[in-house]
Amino acid sequence: MKRIIGSLFAILAIAMFVMACGDDNDGLKCGADEVKMALKVGDVVGEEKCYKTCDTTADCPSASTQECRGAPKVCRDKAVVGTNNKENNKENNDTPETPTISAENKELCEDYCDLNYGCVTTASWCGAGSLPATVLQECLNGFASRPEDKGCFGELTGTSADAAKIEAAAADYRSQVYNQDGTKVTCDDVSYLKCAWGNEQNSCGCEPSQKLGAACVNPEDCESGSLLGACIGEKSQDNTDTGYKGGYCLSIPCELGATAEERQIGLAIEDSLACGAGNYCVFEQYTQDSVLGFCYASCESTANDDCREGYACQASAVVRKDGKSVMAKTCRPANCAANADCKYSNNVEGRCNMDTKACEAPCNKPEEVALCESGNGVCEGDDGAKFCVLP
Repeated sequence: MKRIIGSLFAILAIAMFVMACGDDNDGLKCGADEVKMALKVGDVVGEEKCYKTCDTTADCPSASTQECRGAPKVCRDKAVVGTNNKENNKENNDTPETPTISAENKELCEDYCDLNYGCVTTASWCGAGSLPATVLQECLNGFASRPEDKGCFGELTGTSADAAKIEAAAADYRSQVYNQDGTKVTCDDVSYLKCAWGNEQNSCGCEPSQKLGAACVNPEDCESGSLLGACIGEKSQDNTDTGYKGGYCLSIPCELGATAEERQIGLAIEDSLACGAGNYCVFEQYTQDSVLGFCYASCESTANDDCREGYACQASAVVRKDGKSVMAKTCRPANCAANADCKYSNNVEGRCNMDTKACEAPCNKPEEVALCESGNGVCEGDDGAKFCVLP
């Protein structure tokens, strides 16, 4: 469900919530069915006012000029949608077409953001409120705290020249908002987000994955606890070999407790609450513009059969602990055939161990030696270069 999206451009100056405060600030008292908020129009933050809470637009005093939306849902003036002046362009080619967002796409964006953030920030659970109050609004207006979360209004907005891209994006959003039978996804359907986007201090009840690294054919074969099951099959969609013999169970997403510095390709979180004690949440490329955390089965040694047949215990990521870099070892396919099959950060080539068919990381620089030793490895030479051999 959770996908991290890019935007084509940010354009509409639409009123957005930026802050939700208590009812005793500055003497402004709100009624029992009201909430105090400050709205942001463009770059200007307005004064705090009381807004009526609602379930649907029909609950608003003026349904013709107001709509019920946001998190929490309140009655506010309808967003202004730009007027497309395509007809004017026929007479004056110098007049640019004004970017617009359709009412359908606007609702689609709001529904998507409500599911991804509203369900977490407003649902009754022990970690409610763990996300900043502005996250949902950032999803809508494109000014996100996380670099990857660029909002969805921009992606669903544009001119007639962008129609194909907008429709493709809208189709993707629809697949996230609606079930295959046409019914809307509910907060119950995205309950895993409570564990994925909370933090270790106030996210209770997160069940860890039980079958990380197990064989699989479908995601349903992977028991993923509170997260989503994912299966890397033996064959890709074009029927080519993936290298994952018998399939491999993962679970996603596992950002729990991660800082912006930790959420980088090649880094990992140790003992992630949602992945289970001893396992790792490894950050990898998910789409062209996004990074996602995947739970992998951890290991200590291939010699002790920590990994199932066809897999070996290999260096797969780095955990930053107490100012030091520590090796994260997980079970990965043991199927390399040449050194070129073993690539590490900055596309540096490692060594393929022809006996174990496992990749071994370079071990020449002081920091590489320290990393190898942190995983109980030994640096061994090969034609003037050294590589980290794990137990």
